Amino acid sequence: MKNDITIYELSDHPYTNLVQEYNKVYATSTKKTNNRILEAKFRILIHLILSQQISSFDKETNELGDAQLNGQVLRDTIGCEVRKMLDVLYSLNLVKRTGYYLVGKHSFSYVVSTNYITRKINRDVWQTKFAYEERIRQRIKKRFDEEQRTEFQRYADLFCEGDTSFINRYAEYLDKLQIKQEEEITYYGDNREYISKQQKDYYSITIDHLLMNYNKITFDDRGRIYHRLASCAKDLRKFLNIDFEVDNHNSQPLLFALLLVKQYSIAPRLLDVFCGIIDDSYEVEGNRQPIVFNYNDSILPFTIKEGVDAPNITREYIAALNKTPHDVWKYLYAVMTGCLWDMFVREGVLRDNAKKNLFKQVFYRKRTEHGFLPDVYGICGNAFKNQFPNVTATITNLIVTHEKNWLPNEITRVESKIMRRILKKVWEYGFTAITIHDAVVVIKSPKRKKDNNKALPKSMEEREEIVQKCFRDVFREYHLLCSPAAEVYS
Repeated sequence: MKNDITIYELSDHPYTNLVQEYNKVYATSTKKTNNRILEAKFRILIHLILSQQISSFDKETNELGDAQLNGQVLRDTIGCEVRKMLDVLYSLNLVKRTGYYLVGKHSFSYVVSTNYITRKINRDVWQTKFAYEERIRQRIKKRFDEEQRTEFQRYADLFCEGDTSFINRYAEYLDKLQIKQEEEITYYGDNREYISKQQKDYYSITIDHLLMNYNKITFDDRGRIYHRLASCAKDLRKFLNIDFEVDNHNSQPLLFALLLVKQYSIAPRLLDVFCGIIDDSYEVEGNRQPIVFNYNDSILPFTIKEGVDAPNITREYIAALNKTPHDVWKYLYAVMTGCLWDMFVREGVLRDNAKKNLFKQVFYRKRTEHGFLPDVYGICGNAFKNQFPNVTATITNLIVTHEKNWLPNEITRVESKIMRRILKKVWEYGFTAITIHDAVVVIKSPKRKKDNNKALPKSMEEREEIVQKCFRDVFREYHLLCSPAAEVYS
């Protein structure tokens, strides 16, 4: 209809050549712009602002409202140059800014100037609004899909030998993550108690992303996958269609055990015997307790006499065992049974605090600006050094002999590789699942069947046990045990 604002009116308006103005300011001899693509981006950006204005149309004053735009979404859908594009539109007085800007808290609002678009809003405004939104959705989705395909192929080339089936399936299952009741999560965000303005803003942004169903997937060079659920606070997950979540006790120290085993050249067969002894220790008269040694005592497995306490123990095993420092075996026992953090819980030190302190004071110590690495420090750090002197020395050596942040990065690389293997096994059982770093999140979805057409069990406990078994099976491939646990959000 005559008064409708169409994409052709915008793009063909003779007022200015936006691309030319952009190139005057930002184009360089080393970085050329693709004018055709840039023109399309300008068109989409102006339409996006105008559609937001139409969405906030005031029927009483017959005026368009202001457009508040999410900077992250703009960068993801239009590109990193969107900030410069807005500056060009602003400098030419084609778009006006309103309100104020505060980093991470409040953004400018925008309106398209009347000298660029002159028309009176009539009764057809809502039809115009829907037409705009549909055009923008189609264009943004096309660009988003193209970028994701590129990223998925890069992920596949780096971590899956070029096969995109894993990351494509991952994205398919992430799309099934939904909010159960939008009103409930909105009410919770508005009425929850916050300890600071920053925390309230974090929750507001997170809830907005969940409501938008914003399912962009990114990853880093270590293979760790990021998405909207990865940054979602645990108390918000109860509003999502999550069945349950499974992760390992003391996961990162357990992954460090793989590096420790390599450093001491511990043979797989020796580890298998050691794991067998721990497995046997789990059930004694119905109670889960070790019969070989206890991490709080001075009794260690190499003090066991041949064939007395465990039939697996032979003279050769004891001899091989003693080639590795005693505290290394003690550390392996603690992380494989999931009790490392508990060893450092004492009066005045909670488990979470012990965990944070051990990472800060032992595992991930940082060099000073002069490159000096401090010795372990603090109550937890010194207690760890006393318990595990050779393990501490190995950690220090790895930090000193490699580049900055090598140890946490290497542990994360190992974690990503293992979690891919675990997730594939979980999928084979028919679960709809994704990962959050070192955890597997199972999503409620229509019943799917395993490859052998066996339906998933109805019991929550049985489903949890299947996923935990996947964890244990994969770690046994690396000749280690693990201690997974499930958490249900209700």
